[in-house]
Amino acid sequence: MKNRSIVYIFAQTNEIDMETIPQRVFQILEVRYKHPRRYPVFKVYWIQLKIASSLPLAEDYLAKYVHDPGNREDVYVFYIREVPVDVPAPGVQCLSERVYGPDGQLIDFRDFSSVDEVPSVFEGRTPERIRFKQGDIVEVLGMDEVELAYVAGGPVGHEEAARINSEAIIALDVTDDSYTVFLGPTFSFHQHIDALCVFKPHFKVPGPMLRRIEKSKECWNRRINGQ
Repeated sequence: MKNRSIVYIFAQTNEIDMETIPQRVFQILEVRYKHPRRYPVFKVYWIQLKIASSLPLAEDYLAKYVHDPGNREDVYVFYIREVPVDVPAPGVQCLSERVYGPDGQLIDFRDFSSVDEVPSVFEGRTPERIRFKQGDIVEVLGMDEVELAYVAGGPVGHEEAARINSEAIIALDVTDDSYTVFLGPTFSFHQHIDALCVFKPHFKVPGPMLRRIEKSKECWNRRINGQ
């Protein structure tokens, strides 16, 4: 699975302060289903709808776009990404990011930078913003597909993040704003998935897959309990 968890590239850079970036734009991206849509994996594709000069203009465009029911058909999610101008930002790196449902309602957001040259520290999430707990069945969005998975762990909260950041040589960053999930044919392979790419299941999970998930959970619980 081509996944957001492996997109970030870290290298020695000339650091830039967020406040000194002279110009930024807001990409409006649409993710659409391909057919058929069946678990454990189905295909999606991405479309750039528009580039706006501000977040209010981007959200206003999105609200008008989803007002047309025809535009919501086969939509998986939308993203609005704040991208710096004249600053290297490879892959999906951006200054901030928001994800919205097919109805245009905000699902989740990240208000700190993932751009190498504009470093930020991950300060943890509030309890209400940790959307999934251990054992939850989820969908994870990659570059061209969505895969069924279950959650083994999530982002840390503010207190734990503050402790880690005060004690660690290297502070938490955007890669730590993620969920650990198990996926694959037998749900036995784990990956760390960007928190903005994890969603509730959109369809009913077939019984045989539920049984494979439960078997994997039992094996995982025995392993972490030393049994």
